[in-house]
Amino acid sequence: MSTDIFYFKFRFGNAEKFSFQLEELKKFINEGYKAYEFWQDNRDKFKDLPRRFWEKFEIQFPQIKEFLESIGKFGGDCNNTLAGILEFPTPEASEKINDQKLVFSIVDELWGHGSPALWAKYIAEKLNIKSEVLTEDELAERFMED
Repeated sequence: MSTDIFYFKFRFGNAEKFSFQLEELKKFINEGYKAYEFWQDNRDKFKDLPRRFWEKFEIQFPQIKEFLESIGKFGGDCNNTLAGILEFPTPEASEKINDQKLVFSIVDELWGHGSPALWAKYIAEKLNIKSEVLTEDELAERFMED
């Protein structure tokens, strides 16, 4: 399994809403990681009963279900359809909060072929904040541009 280091940065524009938005963002990320674990633990068990998988998924992970619906990935095949989509930081990921600049950053090692920018963009739009996701290589390229 090929992995990359992913750098997530979320910028909040309103100091008054910062605590609430940060808490909502963390809840979403935590639910996403739990949804990933559920998928990995159950994808083979429900391969022949995908409707049952999605029924359980919907009950346990309502925010992630909404995200998956927004990108047309909720329902159908439960074995491979979520590959690369549910790439969320682990609970052990390195986090940093800058209260003065209203920035929350996360660094974690994830599957290199995943698309975590999809969920980052979704939740940023929902919370009316800004998101940026870079891999280690992209960060190095940006550094070398000047």
